Amino acid sequence: MSIGAGVYHLGKRPYNDWTKEGSDFHDIQPMLKPWYNKAYTIVNAQLAYPVKDKWNLQLLFNNIFDAKGYDAYRTVNIDRITPFNFAGIVTYKF
Repeated sequence: MSIGAGVYHLGKRPYNDWTKEGSDFHDIQPMLKPWYNKAYTIVNAQLAYPVKDKWNLQLLFNNIFDAKGYDAYRTVNIDRITPFNFAGIVTYKF
């Protein structure tokens, strides 16, 4: 049996740019202060169990504590991070 875990942390960060001239291409307004996205931490885990010689079962758990957060690119894309989810994998070695 094997067990694994991972932690991903993204701190408070600004989006958009603060400029004197602005930019039509990125929808950046001159002298407009950037907005800040809140920090978040995601915890993931996995369990794997070999069954006999050629089979393996694996369970994946993502965002275990169902953290809320957003990823963004400038003012164009704002997406909520994926909520808690899980998956199972069955493999067979030939």
